[in-house]
Amino acid sequence: MTFDYISDIHLDFHCKQYSITHRNFYKDIDAFATSILPEQPSSTLLIAGDLGHRFEQDSYLLLKLRETYDNILLVPGNHDMYLVTASLRARYSNNSFLRIKEMKDFCSATPGLHYLDGDTVTLDSITYSGCGMSWDKTHYELLCEDSVSDYEVVAHYKRYLNDYRNISCGTAPYTILLPYGQPAVCGDFDPLRYFNSQYDKLYSVPEADVVLTHYAPLLHPSTPEDYRDHLGTSFYYFDGSEIISKLKPKVWVFGHTHTPANDLVGDTTYLCNPFGYPKENIGAKIVTYTKEDL
Repeated sequence: MTFDYISDIHLDFHCKQYSITHRNFYKDIDAFATSILPEQPSSTLLIAGDLGHRFEQDSYLLLKLRETYDNILLVPGNHDMYLVTASLRARYSNNSFLRIKEMKDFCSATPGLHYLDGDTVTLDSITYSGCGMSWDKTHYELLCEDSVSDYEVVAHYKRYLNDYRNISCGTAPYTILLPYGQPAVCGDFDPLRYFNSQYDKLYSVPEADVVLTHYAPLLHPSTPEDYRDHLGTSFYYFDGSEIISKLKPKVWVFGHTHTPANDLVGDTTYLCNPFGYPKENIGAKIVTYTKEDL
């Protein structure tokens, strides 16, 4: 079994020309794509979410990488749902899921691109499956040593991440002032409901040798010590123990944490290869994974 993998490219932080009419749009992405390729690419690339914020950039990068890879499998990350400007909000009618649909439709129409949303794809006798996934309350309650309300967890999530300011289902997020002037972000995105829908998709998968998600299914050994006891870490993981027990995957590839990982837990290898933001993970590029005894 051999495949290449990467996550958290965040393309628009590295290529600043967002419009296809700009003379450097294609040139910049061509150079970026070349810079992240390994010396000897395999035939299959896995991308574990967070390509970027703009379809024109993201789709062209996929086409450029497709010149090297026979097959590219990808799942959405939280940033792939972001609507970061007023023009993007207008384009997608304040509905982040229209961004997801646009990319999914593009992949469906492009040979060699596989957008996993609870689907399975078999390549060279290896079965891949996955979806974007999200976080649950497991780690939060573990640190609190007690059950907590959905309201408490979501309130902390709103303060900790930018997701709630940039993800919506038809109504733009807005800010209100609470007593004593404290601002609170309001919106129509329900993160726990979204998690349940994603979990159901992944749990329904009948089999998989390799699972691809944006969020990690466990607090893996490579998790930095400084983050293990941090409540904010709750929004990077979910309890995937039942899915792991059911599917018994050989490999699980994830992203989101921006911390590289190559950990064997039980019979499953957990891989994360985040490219990250500028000045983060300097020198990062696509990595090849090989295992002879599948």
